[in-house]
Amino acid sequence: MLRKIAVCLTAILVILASLIPAMPTVLAAGTNLIDNPSVELNTNNYPNGWLGTKTGTNTTSFNYLSSGRTGNHSLQIQMTRRTSGQAEWKFNPVTINPSTTYNYSDWYQSSVPSKIAVLVTNRSGRTTTLTTVNMGASSAWQQSNLSFKTPSNAASVTVHHYINSVGQITLDDFDLEAPTPVAPSISISAPINNTTVSDVQAISATTANAVGVQFKIDGTNFGLEDTSQPFSISWDTKSVVNGSHTISATARSVNSLTSTASISVTVSNVTAPSISFSSPTNGSTVSGTSQIISVNVGDTLGIAGVQYKLDNTNLGNEVTTAPYSLT
Repeated sequence: MLRKIAVCLTAILVILASLIPAMPTVLAAGTNLIDNPSVELNTNNYPNGWLGTKTGTNTTSFNYLSSGRTGNHSLQIQMTRRTSGQAEWKFNPVTINPSTTYNYSDWYQSSVPSKIAVLVTNRSGRTTTLTTVNMGASSAWQQSNLSFKTPSNAASVTVHHYINSVGQITLDDFDLEAPTPVAPSISISAPINNTTVSDVQAISATTANAVGVQFKIDGTNFGLEDTSQPFSISWDTKSVVNGSHTISATARSVNSLTSTASISVTVSNVTAPSISFSSPTNGSTVSGTSQIISVNVGDTLGIAGVQYKLDNTNLGNEVTTAPYSLT
């Protein structure tokens, strides 16, 4: 009884596995993104990561040959009758970067003209044909090459090399590569290094190959990452104490590579002094000819002088020495 249950569970797992769609292959940029590109790996004499499909009304066979341009295997399509449609071998979709140029190539022998179609799936799951290229018939091994730039919302891609007429095509040695990732460059264009700043200061950066810039003040993120050109932000320098401060900007590329630029500036803001009367006190009664008038000032180092007034008329000259009192 237990053996029957185990067999049933195994069968259920196999069925469930067959219902799970193939996930896109994620490989590093700068390498061949196609899994099993020379079709040497197989399971039960069927190439791993590949699928032969057709559309329309035609009689087509998909063959896994025991010979190839290199190695021991290649893929073949034989179309013996056709009313409509096409037939192709296709590799599992691979994850790609948006707004990036990719290079595709394969080797083929064909008795009839063929076509290469680039199919891109966006982040919403919609698949469209990005471009189609015509290839001529060739009795000898011929290499195809094409470049394409992915849309801004691209998520994955696959490429079909197909025929849509009676004949045959043999394919081998597939290659799909992205350019080697390039780190962004960045420099801080404002303010200038080693200058003095005050009040509200614009911070801006000049970049190349960047999709975002994170500004920092003294090593702490200043605002969110700026993801739109021109990369700039406003800094109220009164939010920090006077003195030397470091501004840095980190640029991020579409491949998540980063570069950082830093400068030093001196913040020098002039603040109004604080002042209050210490004598006489507010609301008190005074008399005689020798009333001392004195004040408390908040920052004696920043005080140049105190001008007293009586009924809005200057009372004597400005007092320029501490403790800034007048009789």
